[in-house]
Amino acid sequence: MFKVDLLFHEYGSQKHSELAVTLDLLKALYGIHQTHHWQVSGHTFYADHLLFERLYKTVRKQIDGVAERAVGLGNSELVNLRSSLRNVTRFVDAVDMSVNIEESNDEALRMVRTSYLAEKFFISALEDIMKDLKAKNLMSFGMEQLLGTILDEHEGLCYLLKQRIKTA
Repeated sequence: MFKVDLLFHEYGSQKHSELAVTLDLLKALYGIHQTHHWQVSGHTFYADHLLFERLYKTVRKQIDGVAERAVGLGNSELVNLRSSLRNVTRFVDAVDMSVNIEESNDEALRMVRTSYLAEKFFISALEDIMKDLKAKNLMSFGMEQLLGTILDEHEGLCYLLKQRIKTA
């Protein structure tokens, strides 16, 4: 399982660094899903192409809200591009290392499984982040609603990916 703690050192002890890490994770998911959208092929191309489009468009909507909240509550360093890119790379590497390589010629199914695993890692990380914010007494009702809505949407995306995996 992915360890979200590895991403916090990019932001030191800055207040609301949890939002910066959430933003980095969303950027990684966006990149994974959009790349799969472009790369998918095969007999399930059209359905998978649309599935990945739905995934990355959902994530894209979430990115701006989290970034603006991070800057508003913390500072602009919480949306630092270099730190974000390092964390995006760490997350993508962790997903790639954890993908169960199976004997299969179905590249589209591998992409779906990779997106599913990335989503599961994200959900686990966001749950930990929300617990940390509550423990630090930094979780306002608005932030809880923002992050809770994001969590709910990603659970829905996992359901869609799981259904696609079952049909393979």
